[in-house]
Amino acid sequence: MDIKTEKIKTAFASLTALLIFFTGESYKHIIVLILLMAVDTFIGWIKGIKLKEWKSCKARWGAVGKIAELLLIACLYALDWVFSLDFLKYIGIYYFGICEIASVFENFAEMGGNVPEGTVELLRGLQYSIGTEFVKKIKKLIENIDDKDKK
Repeated sequence: MDIKTEKIKTAFASLTALLIFFTGESYKHIIVLILLMAVDTFIGWIKGIKLKEWKSCKARWGAVGKIAELLLIACLYALDWVFSLDFLKYIGIYYFGICEIASVFENFAEMGGNVPEGTVELLRGLQYSIGTEFVKKIKKLIENIDDKDKK
């Protein structure tokens, strides 16, 4: 994970969160994030089918990543409830929103869509998130358990 890219994503999400902070109605922002997740999933399926590399295990881990992101946002809502840190939930929502949008465009580019040169590299950097890293850790833990059971 590139630290510079993570700082840029977090800064952009923080700025957006501060701008939205005063408008309230965070549930609308969650709905938009869930819609972005659905669009990303759908386009990922289309890409997998088109490139003949669709696998149910890859789709399952993608869903686990999205659930992990939503759980992290739920934790931010809990922090807001306990400590009145309203802006944190917006930072989380927009951070993961950026990740979803980047993933949509990257999938589109991999299917042969018309995306400006150099954009794919930038999008690959933006696509990975805390949720992605969390899922990788869980997946590695499960693989280690499976390896121990096979011995």
